Amino acid sequence: MNKFAAEFLEALAEKLATKLAVLAETLGPKLAVLAAKLTALVLLVISLLSEMASHTLDLPLNKVLGIAERLLLESLSNNPKIQAAAHETYVALRETLHTDYLVAWRVLLLSVALPVLFVLIALTYKALSRPKLDVFISFNRTREDISENLQKNFEIAGAAVSRIPFQENVTHQDVVMQATKGIKRCDSFVCLPGHTQSYVEHEVLAATTSDKPIVFVVSETSGTLPNTADKRYPVFRLEAAVSEQFKSLIEFLDYVGADLKSTWKLCRQAFRHPYMLVAKDMALFLGALCLLSLWAYCYYLTHVDVPNLTKGVPELATVERPVRLAHFAVLVVLASAACIGFLYCSLFCSTLVRQFQARNKVRLRTIAAQFSRDDWIGVVPGLSPGTSMYECLFAAAPLAHHENERKLDIVGA
Repeated sequence: MNKFAAEFLEALAEKLATKLAVLAETLGPKLAVLAAKLTALVLLVISLLSEMASHTLDLPLNKVLGIAERLLLESLSNNPKIQAAAHETYVALRETLHTDYLVAWRVLLLSVALPVLFVLIALTYKALSRPKLDVFISFNRTREDISENLQKNFEIAGAAVSRIPFQENVTHQDVVMQATKGIKRCDSFVCLPGHTQSYVEHEVLAATTSDKPIVFVVSETSGTLPNTADKRYPVFRLEAAVSEQFKSLIEFLDYVGADLKSTWKLCRQAFRHPYMLVAKDMALFLGALCLLSLWAYCYYLTHVDVPNLTKGVPELATVERPVRLAHFAVLVVLASAACIGFLYCSLFCSTLVRQFQARNKVRLRTIAAQFSRDDWIGVVPGLSPGTSMYECLFAAAPLAHHENERKLDIVGA
């Protein structure tokens, strides 16, 4: 058994190493190092669970097999001779298939432990590194009231918000210190520019050089991008965002912010994924089908083949097939539960990777042209043609201040 556990762990480590090599090429060396550390921790926990399981699984395993045996004997016949033959065959097969059952039980244990372990690691990491979304709001003086309303909506959603309200008596140095501190601390940067240059220009440049996710909220009628703005950042329409109380903007930043709340939301979404619902239904269906098929076969055998049992001693041959079916039914139930656990792990990991890619995209860590609304379809959940988030975004990046001034000069000339 220990030899099999070692081979199983070795095969699992080899598969994980292969997947890590792919991650290293696609998501960068930092993520690969983090994944390697997590993998080492997972393998350590699996090894400990395997050692514990080798000493503790016999008791629950025997209970499960005992329940299957009682169901088999009660449904097979009331004849003591038939029951004795069935019991003898069942015990012989149980001893032969003991290793198979122990492996199946171990897989079931790991299929439950792995999702719990993955979720705990992700939530613990987020709780320590990013317990709540921290947003810095940069705004032109003409957007003072709108920025205050945006701050209130973010705080209602549970985010921490930094905003420097306009004050006549505040010195230039105080504003610089507050802005620098807020930009360094924040997870996401929201800018509400006006139609002319302002101090916003410098805050945007500082956020860009600090590698912060940046989102612009620009008016369609009286707003332009800051001159220091990179046109690859997402741009929301101010009027549409205000009309829906910034709901789409908050959902967008909540996702790309990748804080504890958004990670817990991904955990629940993975559990409610259509594939999970289908897998659970299939597991229940297969388990019920196997048990019903076993009962039906035993019932048929009892009422049709019982007369054959009086000729010689054919009991062992007669009960061999239903006993095998009993073992198969138990294995199917264990395998179905294990598949659900591994499916959840894969779905949860895929949602985390998708969120990581979206965050990298909004931080300009991926190769992209100027912002295009359609390029974000499928990157952020809930962003598709016809949705409120889709309608709240600009179709393409608007003009910057200097581009708008040049356009006006050409028109004026």
